[in-house]
Amino acid sequence: HPFLQRQQLSYTIIVVEQSNDSSFNRGMLLNIGFTEALLQDKYPCFIFHDIDYLPEDDRHSYSCPEDGKPRQMAFAIDYWDNYRPVPRYIFGGVSAISTHDFQQINGYSNLFLGWGGEDDQFY
Repeated sequence: HPFLQRQQLSYTIIVVEQSNDSSFNRGMLLNIGFTEALLQDKYPCFIFHDIDYLPEDDRHSYSCPEDGKPRQMAFAIDYWDNYRPVPRYIFGGVSAISTHDFQQINGYSNLFLGWGGEDDQFY
């Protein structure tokens, strides 16, 4: 993880996968990852990072946001060498939130199956 090491961060990477053939439930996976992580340590914040988003610029800081100020961290998406800005109303892909805030809102909805929805509601 050279990108994170260059930022001299203390971090843990936790991978959460869905192992059944049911419809994909991203919200539930992120909630499970959050709960399991807090069994390991008292993390001040979480950066939820979809596996298909890659950091390409060291100027993007993976720091904890302040309470009350969750942060969308994906600035552009590369669709076949055609970068497009991420719409402001989307809170998916790569997002940072304090542990306190995530607990206050009770995490992501577990009701969205398939692609999308949970991040829109989260916003």
